[in-house]
Amino acid sequence: MNRLSTSAPDVMGNVVEKTPEGHSILIATAEHAKELTEGMREMDKVECMCFGVDPSNAVESSMDNSDMNFTVMTKDNKVMAIFGGGGGSEPYIWMLGTNQVERYSRDFLRHCRKWVWSLAAHYGSVSNWIHADNLVCIKWLKWCGAAFSDPQLIDGELFRKFIITKYYVRRPSYSDHDGTLSSPRRYSVSGSEAAS
Repeated sequence: MNRLSTSAPDVMGNVVEKTPEGHSILIATAEHAKELTEGMREMDKVECMCFGVDPSNAVESSMDNSDMNFTVMTKDNKVMAIFGGGGGSEPYIWMLGTNQVERYSRDFLRHCRKWVWSLAAHYGSVSNWIHADNLVCIKWLKWCGAAFSDPQLIDGELFRKFIITKYYVRRPSYSDHDGTLSSPRRYSVSGSEAAS
């Protein structure tokens, strides 16, 4: 099944969520993938190339091999990011972005964690690899609850494997919705409190 060709003429029919700020989460399409490839962040390009994949092929391959793919579209109809996940012996999550993530970072942070947690809950846990120098994304993944391996050499570059396991949360909290994040309390499935 080719999941890349999920485009439909009615774009509004593909809207999964509309944020209060005016951004949308859509079912990802080939057109979104093309726009992402043209504006991909430099670190995302580096990560793709370290795995021996051209960035345009990485987007297509990720979408083709995933169970679900979503596009984060800005309120001015530009692709911010595409993300997805897949099952198998080791369920995974992935995201590739454009500079629109930084442009709308506060809005992105207000809504992204629930999607990461939803994918982790759907699969039980999700994992992937991140470049050890991608410090902003490592910080973000930690905020999303990721645990990290020690760095490992891949194609001459250091990468860290991360895993996010499903858990129940009381709710994400924000300091006055100004983009300053504070960690929610985390609870295991049995309800016992885990360290934040």
